Amino acid sequence: MKKQIVLLAIVIIATAVRGQENFEWKVVIDSLDATKSELFDKTSQFVASNWKSAQDVVQYSDKETGTIIVKGLNKQTMKWHTVYPNWIFSYTVKFQVKDGKARIIISDVICSDAYCGINKWPILQPTESYPKKKGFWKTNLKENEYNSLMDSLKSELQGIIDSYIEYLNYQPEEW
Repeated sequence: MKKQIVLLAIVIIATAVRGQENFEWKVVIDSLDATKSELFDKTSQFVASNWKSAQDVVQYSDKETGTIIVKGLNKQTMKWHTVYPNWIFSYTVKFQVKDGKARIIISDVICSDAYCGINKWPILQPTESYPKKKGFWKTNLKENEYNSLMDSLKSELQGIIDSYIEYLNYQPEEW
């Protein structure tokens, strides 16, 4: 019961963090019943099961310091009139563990490419609000389209945090 209450509190905090202007999330998970070594191994397993090629995305991994740094990509696509433009966002996820605690930080969210078929599109800067000055000329999107795209990006990045918290708190039954 105690773990369920802690998990619920963490999910509420993580959800509240979602609306930051600089697209950076920092979440600390306390009261974990595991050693640093166990949490590091579990975090390594989480990375391996949540990214297609863990060897390609892990930029740094050190069991002694309890740190794993992952560089990932997120592709956002939306229907725009009769075409489907794509935006590629890169991001960094830093996992840090120690006895009974874990921290996850998602930062450096940057649009690295934008295209529709063979045509280039404007690179979007991830922000909470639509560019008020010449917004359409900067983004090729109306305000509601831009907000929908950013909400989708934030939701997917928040999903990494939610999945990690759930993964750390999962207690498998004995077979």
